[in-house]
Amino acid sequence: MKYTREELDKAFSKVQNKINWKYPVNAIIDESDLELVTEAIIFFCGCVPTFTPIFSSPSEPKLWVRAVGYHAAVGA
Repeated sequence: MKYTREELDKAFSKVQNKINWKYPVNAIIDESDLELVTEAIIFFCGCVPTFTPIFSSPSEPKLWVRAVGYHAAVGA
């Protein structure tokens, strides 16, 4: 595994649905976190996220991350 469980936990906690972690993901992240957040969502939700660039400063590019979530991906 490229990342530790602790790194994946920390990354996922930034994007997970705050009501229920199994619900869809809909969050804004720093572009530099793209790879780690992708791996965290795959690990916890079993689905692949999509990323959309959003207006931000050139020095701090941001991405809108969305994923169907655990319930939709795994069916549980």
